[in-house]
Formats: sequence, structure tokens, C-alpha cells
Amino acid sequence: MYRRLFVLAAMTFTTSLSIAFSTTFFLLAPAALGGDSAWKAGAAKVAITPEKLMWMAGYGARTRPADGKLTELWAKALVLEDHEGDRGLVLTLDLVGIDRTLSQAICNSLKEKYGLQREQIAICTSHTHSGPVVGHNLAPLHYRLIDAPQQQLVDDWVAKFQKQVVAV
Repeated sequence: MYRRLFVLAAMTFTTSLSIAFSTTFFLLAPAALGGDSAWKAGAAKVAITPEKLMWMAGYGARTRPADGKLTELWAKALVLEDHEGDRGLVLTLDLVGIDRTLSQAICNSLKEKYGLQREQIAICTSHTHSGPVVGHNLAPLHYRLIDAPQQQLVDDWVAKFQKQVVAV
């Protein structure tokens, strides 16, 4: 038992030391290379939780829409720019996923508004099963099986969501 505790303590110390050295290197490296080599970063988030109760994604056997909200769903953006002005965007979404059409629409809007090319954008979803049906993603499991009023809720939310994501 004492051996396990020692090994655990040693692993914790080693991990902490590694994090400390990595953080120090990350923070001091730009200064060592000169002022022009610094990277810039910006981050933002926006709540994307639907205002109305909708059908939830990821459960093919569902028989009804959501009956409440426990937590917010978020879209988060991280933009990095290197010393030459090249930028990249990591966009994370608390959703089960999005389809190609919505992904392309978001990327086209980002290109139009911010000049970002598709290869500068990474869209990542958390694959949560606690979020709404997202357009036609997984359509055979959800969108095609819900009634017209629910489809309209999905369509309206996706239109709003897309604008929120591009604005973040």
C-alpha cells in the first residue's frame, strides 16, 4: 500500500513539474525570440441553448421533446494569430454534431465576415446527447421523424444558432 502511495505521489509530482516547465517555456519563449515573434490569441463564448423546448439529438428511441433545461450549451471560439499575421480558428460547439451543409454555411459566413479560409477553421462538437436536434444532422433518427411544428422549431433555432456562432 505504501508503495502505491509513493508511486502515486511521484507521478503527481512529475506531472506537476512537467506542467510547470511547459508553462514557463510557453510564457517565456516569445520574449526570448524577440517582440515580433509573439502570438496573439482571442477567445469568446456565446450560449446557444434553445429558448424553446425541442427534440433532443442522439436518442433514436425518444418519444417526446425535452421537458426542461439543466445547463447552458455553449459555442466557444479561440482565434490564434502568429507573428506573420496568419490566423486560425477553433470553434467548439456543445452539440451532438452538425452536418456538412451547416458546416459549409458557417465557414462561408466566417469567410465573408472575417476573411477566414476553410483550412483556417476547425469546427469541433462535444457530441453531447443533451442538446437539440441540429438541422438535418442524423436526419433519419430525428428530423424526418418529428412533426412539422417541431421541424420548424429546429429550422428556426439553426438559423439563429448559425448567426450566433459567426458573431462569437
